Amino acid sequence: RFAYSEKMAKEQGQGRDNLREALLVWLSLWRDLMLRASGTQLPTANSDCEPEIERLAQAVGLDEARRCALAAERALTGLDANLNVRLLADVTLMDWPRV
Repeated sequence: RFAYSEKMAKEQGQGRDNLREALLVWLSLWRDLMLRASGTQLPTANSDCEPEIERLAQAVGLDEARRCALAAERALTGLDANLNVRLLADVTLMDWPRV
């Protein structure tokens, strides 16, 4: 996780944009996990990954997926507030579950 956040932060002038893009992708994944963990059959944003989403939803559960989605949203807000990209990525990723 630290290596991933370091890589994002080191890319000259693009670390902030890279983290924003990654957080938006992760946010769509957490949303999909919340849908599946809640038992709804609404379509997912990442339908190409449906089997993996089902597996992760069972492993993580609704409460944990919701908590992670909120952490991604807070990190996006932190980017808008000009927080340090590396520290923001570190803190956000450390709170996410290992599956």
